[in-house]
Amino acid sequence: CTVYTVYFLEAYKDRLEKCNAQLKVKFYAESKIEARDEELAAELAACKEQLKAKDAKLKSAEHFNETLCDKVKVHDVRINALEDFFKTNIKPLLEVHAKIKAKEALLSKAKDENH
Repeated sequence: CTVYTVYFLEAYKDRLEKCNAQLKVKFYAESKIEARDEELAAELAACKEQLKAKDAKLKSAEHFNETLCDKVKVHDVRINALEDFFKTNIKPLLEVHAKIKAKEALLSKAKDENH
């Protein structure tokens, strides 16, 4: 072995140790990144499940709202029909009833005046 060979081997050994140290740092960083990726993936999955649940609630609320609006429309139609019925049937009867009461009052007054 010559001095140059020993120098070359020492330099090569130092470089290998430096490369090994860099690889260890790289592998450590990659393992931390992978662990964080797994954590983020789990958080993302949890968020997606929460979003699905909220979306289902929203769709349920929208369906309830649509059903409620449909029921309100049905009741509006019924109210309009009852108003029409009242106008065409009950109101004239009430007017006739009021006229009868007025005539009864006149008749009663006339009877009282004749006695």
